[in-house]
Amino acid sequence: MNLISHNNFLLVKPIEQKEKTASGIILMENTSATDEQIASGEVVIGSNNFKKGDVIYFNRILPDDILIQENGVESRYFALQEEDIMFSEEINENNPI
Repeated sequence: MNLISHNNFLLVKPIEQKEKTASGIILMENTSATDEQIASGEVVIGSNNFKKGDVIYFNRILPDDILIQENGVESRYFALQEEDIMFSEEINENNPI
């Protein structure tokens, strides 16, 4: 499958996050205590300003969920516009995360 980004949209693979409450209880992303949680993901299809492999941070209630099936396996992705990205980390060979 060859997808191409248009209108500054990115295709992002979510990075599963765990949130810990003050009492030490671990909450998965879907059970966050607040709707303002920042989510993260890895860019799969980039744009002019973000390339494949960059890690980005965004408000978790903004993206549209996309389910893509390849080789019989369904995976969840997010579609985000560049303007919805709050922060990013550039991944490179000399400084991997």
